[in-house]
Amino acid sequence: MEVTKNPFESHPDKRPPLGVRESIAQSVVTRESSRAARLQRTLETLLSLTEASPPATSTAFEHLLSTILDALLLATEASKGNLQLFDPVAQALTIRAHRGFSPAFLQFFSQVHDGSAACGSAFAKGEPAVVDDVASSPLFSPAARQVMLDDHARAVQSLVLVTSVGKLGVVSVHYSHPGIPAHRREAFANSAPLVARLVEAGLRSQRIEREPA
Repeated sequence: MEVTKNPFESHPDKRPPLGVRESIAQSVVTRESSRAARLQRTLETLLSLTEASPPATSTAFEHLLSTILDALLLATEASKGNLQLFDPVAQALTIRAHRGFSPAFLQFFSQVHDGSAACGSAFAKGEPAVVDDVASSPLFSPAARQVMLDDHARAVQSLVLVTSVGKLGVVSVHYSHPGIPAHRREAFANSAPLVARLVEAGLRSQRIEREPA
């Protein structure tokens, strides 16, 4: 992602008047609020459609997970992301949808155990995990950190998906530069309940599909 340099940083005397700066700041807040509101509307629409017509096949369920992830990446301006579900047999988080990662990354994080990395920490603690700089975060082992850095994943935020039936999995979005602005954190965190309900609705249909008549 290309970073646009602020032309006023090296020339303070050329900065716009205070009133203009306040207007710019307000326009940014308004834009990000609209982005978060669009995400909520998108997820609500997806939930209504999923409850009315649940995914009847595993392929349709995987498509639902990918659609959820795409909506989150767009709203949070993240370059990469994945959605993991908890596998009770393997006792691990397994990747079910992903965007932007190399085969080496997907292989390394194909199963996450024991609260490791940001996703494992979020799942184990039942709360969001936000890492502003992967290079210095204690959540990653040296090997996991190197895999993240090799894939240009410098910052990450992970949300555990929880419903009345328990913890279903984790969704994570990744950034190519350190630091995650507050508005991106808020939009992502606020999406957790709807994403969890969506995943639960999809899982419910898959369990019903697999049950003998």
